Amino acid sequence: MEKNHYLHKDAICAFKSYLHAYTTYSLKEVFNVHSLDLKKVAKGFGLKRPPHVELNVKLGGAKIKKINKMGKNHN
Repeated sequence: MEKNHYLHKDAICAFKSYLHAYTTYSLKEVFNVHSLDLKKVAKGFGLKRPPHVELNVKLGGAKIKKINKMGKNHN
């Protein structure tokens, strides 16, 4: 995947779109972004490691910003 620049960029865009969509699902018990294994999700998109993604997610009613960088989540 990384050998072809355009496919690699598209895979990164698809990964980011997937995570953004995942955070918008209303069934948070089923679609809990905090329980995702980001390294496995990235591998599913043909990426060696998760790209940097900024997400706005709600935790307990309070809006927080969650940053994923290289598979590590920071609140």
